[in-house]
Parts: sequence; structure tokens; C-alpha cells
Amino acid sequence: MRLVIMQPALIADAPNMDHTSVAQAHTERAEDPRDSVAQTVEDLRDELRSQRVELRRQENRLQITMEMLAEGVLMFDANGRVVYANNAAARILSLSFDQLLSRHIRDARWKFVHDDGTPCPAASHPANETLESGRTRRNVVLGVPKANGALTWISVSTRAALDELGRACGAITTFSDITERRIILEQLEHQAHHDQLTNLANRRLFHRELERSIAQAQRNGCAVALVYMDLNGFKQINDTLGHRTGDFVLCTIAERLNGATRDDELISRYGGDEFVALLGMLNHPSQAVDAFTARMRTTLSEPIVIEAGSIRVGASFGASVYPHDGSTTDDLLHHADAAMFAMKARFAA
Repeated sequence: MRLVIMQPALIADAPNMDHTSVAQAHTERAEDPRDSVAQTVEDLRDELRSQRVELRRQENRLQITMEMLAEGVLMFDANGRVVYANNAAARILSLSFDQLLSRHIRDARWKFVHDDGTPCPAASHPANETLESGRTRRNVVLGVPKANGALTWISVSTRAALDELGRACGAITTFSDITERRIILEQLEHQAHHDQLTNLANRRLFHRELERSIAQAQRNGCAVALVYMDLNGFKQINDTLGHRTGDFVLCTIAERLNGATRDDELISRYGGDEFVALLGMLNHPSQAVDAFTARMRTTLSEPIVIEAGSIRVGASFGASVYPHDGSTTDDLLHHADAAMFAMKARFAA
């Protein structure tokens, strides 16, 4: 009989293992390490593909959002060239994408004006200031000339664009078209400072300009003159011909007075049939007042044609001069008004 001897090493390695466990252990020892590496690489590729898909989704969402914005968006690189423009930017600036992309911020084709209408050089554009200093600019009002000469008014904000390390790598400019809002504000401003019937400056605007002229005259050592005008016999026109005719006469006189006023003079309907004129920065105030009243008398001497025929309307004048007759708005107006009534009294006598 043949005796079979078991290998003691196998028994020592797994004293408590059953046949299944032993087979599993042999299988694990037989696995190739390269299979595990290959699986890891494939997992990384799947993750990278997923990240790329998600990145494309985010880029598409961002692109759709940018194109739906009512605000214009321009992105400049560190050299100052446009690298991105959305639809609103092209529409507001009345330029094509080909005209916008790669255009430098200092390109002479940019035409901007400041809020006061003076030219805005490229060096003063908010985007250029941000590129040079990194400083954020907000709500800077600029005008963009159109082909027909009209202006599109925009409110511009800029900030630095940052790379993944937080370093400045360009500038982002956003802007909105505020033309309609500006027109409405200008209309409201005009209505607040002009007489509704004659469209001449009202008391509020006249007082503001008079105070400004006094302050300027103090600095420059010049004189300022006021000329008060009161229409003669206007009450009789209203009483006999009616207020409609009276309004027509007032508007006609206001138009003529305004037409005879020079650029450095301001005329205001001060109330009723009273008008007052401002003559500023005078070296010879008496001569200026005499020349002004002569012009106004000539203008008023022309007859006004109405339905009932024609009428002539004269005026009484009174003047005051800063600083000789007063140093404040009230002083000058009171002195001119008193001088006008003195003249009217003399003619009445």
C-alpha cells in the first residue's frame, strides 16, 4: 500500500480555509496588476468626458444668457483688444461683430463724447483706465455718435478681468442705452426751468443763473446787470380782446425778445407781463444796458397782427448793476423793479 504525504506548507498557510476560500486565494494571486491600472485610466477618462460635457453645458448656458442681456458686454484682453462682444453691444454701438472684434480700445474709430458734450479721448475711456490701473468705474455717461449725427447715450461700468490665479488679464465693460431716459429727464428739466406759455426761462432758472453770474463776477472783478421790462397796456388787451389774444401777444413778444437776445444774455418771463434780462461779465455796464434796451425797444416797435387787426405793445424798463446797486439777487431785482416803476410813473404823468 502506497502512503501519500500532504504538503505541510499548504496546511500551515490556511489551517481554517475551506476549499472555496483556497480557490479564491489562488485566483487573487493570479490577477494581473495591469488590469487594475487599465480600469483606473478608463475611470479617469469617463470622469474627464463627463467634466467636458458639463463644461460645454455651462458655456452654452453662459452664452445664451449673455446674448439675451439688454446690456452690452465687451471683453478686452490685457493688450486692450476686444475679444468678445454680445449682440446688445453691437446693436447699441451700431457696429458689426467684425467691426468690434480685435478693435483696440485706443483705436481712432471709437468716437465718444462726455456727458457735457465735449469729446472723450480714448485714453479717458473707462475701459482704458481699468486696463491701466485696475480701477473699477461705475455708471460713466458717454455719448456715441450715430451715422446721422444723433447721439446714443450709454451708462458704462468697467472692472478688471482676472485669470485663475487672480491676476488682471484684461477688462470687462458693460453698458446700457439710456438715451430715452436721458431725453425724458431733459424734458422734465426743461419743464422745471422754463415758462410753459412762452418757453422762456422761468424765475427758478433766472435766479440760479443770476447767482452763478454774481459769483463769477466776484472772482473776475466784472459787473452784472439786470434789466426789468413791464409791458404797457397789456391789462387792457386782456380785458378787451380776451385772454386767448393776450396769450398770443405774450408768446409773440417773448419770441421777439428772445430772438433779439445775444448768446451771453438771458431773458426770462418773470410773471404775468413782466420780463427780466440778465447781462453778465460786463466791463462797461451802463453802455451794455443802454444797448440792450435800445434793441428791445426796436423789437417791440413792430406791430403784432391779431384777428382784429394789429396792435403795438411798448414796455417800461428799469435796470440795476452789481455791485453798484446791490450784492444779492434780491437787492438787484428790487432795485431794477423800483427803477422800472419809476419810469412807468413818469410816462403815466
